[in-house]
Amino acid sequence: MFCIKRTLAVVVALVLTIPACAFTFSYGDLFDVKDVKNKNGVLQLPLTRKKYKNVKVLSKQLYGFLQACTSDCAYEINGAELNMQQYRAAASRADMWIAQVSVNEEILLTFLVFKNENGFHVKFPEVVQFKSAVFKKNLQKYIAQFAAEHV
Repeated sequence: MFCIKRTLAVVVALVLTIPACAFTFSYGDLFDVKDVKNKNGVLQLPLTRKKYKNVKVLSKQLYGFLQACTSDCAYEINGAELNMQQYRAAASRADMWIAQVSVNEEILLTFLVFKNENGFHVKFPEVVQFKSAVFKKNLQKYIAQFAAEHV
């Protein structure tokens, strides 16, 4: 009996130490977020350069959907409404700003914005891969226009 209990304890410990498998989450046909993990029921979104949270979930519905994912999954959406949640100067550079844009009030993406001789350049989060070139272009225009009006 002692041997069975001990073996069971070792098996449980091994299962709990197995790293969560990463999956790709598709937000409609707009973009993918890779390396999302669900570790013991806690959603872990990928970090840029292992420290910046450039993707955040805003809605309970989307969070619940992602918690249920164990492999690649797609979240269906109808259209995309953009909303600038925050726009602020970066502490590290005088010519850089940080823009946080929500999509459908469900997911928040963080962008770096740089002023250059042609206007503004938008750097997209590394952990997001855009599937829709039209959406990506519209998003860039939205952020650059906002930057031009608020600098």
